[in-house]
Amino acid sequence: MAAEAASMSSMQSALLPLFNIFKQPDVAVGIAAGMIGIALIILFWFCIKHMVPMLRTLRRVKKHLRAIPDHDAFNNDFARIDEVISGERMLKHGWEEFKETLILPQPNEPGAIRNTARPSAYLNVGSVASELNLSFYQAIPNYFVGVGLLFTFLGLVAAIYFASQGVAGDVKQAKESLGNLLTAATFKFATSIAGLGSSILLSFFVKLLTLRVQLYFDRLCELLEQRMTSVTAEWLAVQQVDELKKQTIQLERFNTDFAVEVAKALEA
Repeated sequence: MAAEAASMSSMQSALLPLFNIFKQPDVAVGIAAGMIGIALIILFWFCIKHMVPMLRTLRRVKKHLRAIPDHDAFNNDFARIDEVISGERMLKHGWEEFKETLILPQPNEPGAIRNTARPSAYLNVGSVASELNLSFYQAIPNYFVGVGLLFTFLGLVAAIYFASQGVAGDVKQAKESLGNLLTAATFKFATSIAGLGSSILLSFFVKLLTLRVQLYFDRLCELLEQRMTSVTAEWLAVQQVDELKKQTIQLERFNTDFAVEVAKALEA
C-alpha cells in the first residue's frame, strides 16, 4: 500500500505541471489557433504544390487539343499530341495505358483514329492520385480530429483533478476548485472545436479542389473523344464475323472454280 501511495504521489507530481498549464486560458486559445493555422498552411501547400501544377498541365494539353479542328487533323498531328501529353509527368502513365486501346490508321492513310475505350477510364483524378498525394491529404482531417480529442481527454482529466482538490476543503476552496474545473473545460472545448473545424475546413477544400481537377479531366476527355471515332468490342466482333464470312465465300468460290478447272483439264 505504501508503495502504491508513493507511486500515485510521484505520478501526480509529474502531471501537476501539465495540469497547471491547462488552467491558463491563453494556452487553450493558443493551441486552438495553432491547429487552425496549421490546417491553413497545409491547405495552402496542397494548392501550391499539387493543385496548381496539375491544373496548369491540363490547361496546356487542352490548349493543344483545341487547336486541332477534326478527326483527320488529329490523325495527322497525333505524333505531336502524343509527344506533348507523354512529356507531362503527371499524365504520362494514364496516356500510355490509353494509347494501347487505340486503333491507328496505316501510315499516310487518311481517316480517324478509333478508340476502343473511353479516355476517362485512364485519364482521371484516380490516375494521378499518387502524384497529388491524395490519400495523405484526405487522411489529415482525421488527424486533427484525433488531436482535438486528445486534448479533450487531457482537459477532462485535468478538470477532474482540480475538482477533486476542493471536495474536502472549505467553501473558498470549493469555489476555487469550481473555477479550475470551468477553466479546464474551456480548454477542452476550445481544442475540440478547433480540431473539428480544421477537419471540416480541410475536408471541404480538398474535396472541392479534387472535383475541380476532375472537371478539367472530363473536359480533356471530351476533347479527345471529339477528335476520335469510338468503337466498341461488340462492333469489332461484328467486323471480324463479316470478314470471316467474306473469306468463307471466297474460299467456296475458289474451291468451285478449282474443281471446274480440274474437270476441264481432265476432259482435254
